[in-house]
Amino acid sequence: MLSPGVRRIWVPAGTVYYVSADGDDANDGLSPKSPIRTLERMNSLDLQPEDGVMFRRGDVWRGRIYTKAGVTYSAYGRGEKPRIYGSPYDAAI
Repeated sequence: MLSPGVRRIWVPAGTVYYVSADGDDANDGLSPKSPIRTLERMNSLDLQPEDGVMFRRGDVWRGRIYTKAGVTYSAYGRGEKPRIYGSPYDAAI
């Protein structure tokens, strides 16, 4: 049991990839300083069980994520949870 105020830290056994709306798909995505940018690039990664994909908090993406069994999808940074919308359009009026 964890003491009050103590947070559990996830440490993956595999490779961790970082995705940020300010990233670049030419990056390798292996650190928060070199994140990839698009869901299309993230979907093209050769993800293996025990790998992780971290989306930057506060960012927004539109499109699909094709999840893979055994891969952990989570967030990094501070702020609001990342938002991922399945529609390519903002239908708000």
